[in-house]
Amino acid sequence: MLVDVDLTRLLVAHKDDPITRIIVPVIVTGARLWECRLNDDGKSVVHEVDYLRVRTPSTANAVLAHVMKPDRFNI
Repeated sequence: MLVDVDLTRLLVAHKDDPITRIIVPVIVTGARLWECRLNDDGKSVVHEVDYLRVRTPSTANAVLAHVMKPDRFNI
């Protein structure tokens, strides 16, 4: 979670004000990432990437997760 509840409470006007939490699912990996797509004639096109967005498998609400290499952070 990106927001600490106790720290957020210091910033709100009243202690009972609602708090919004933002959760961004990020997977950082040193593994090689590959993207596979179908081109216009239906053939697979595969290439290496440093960032992907994927939907998690779910029977209810799927979650959009960001998968990236450490270099994307520019640290």
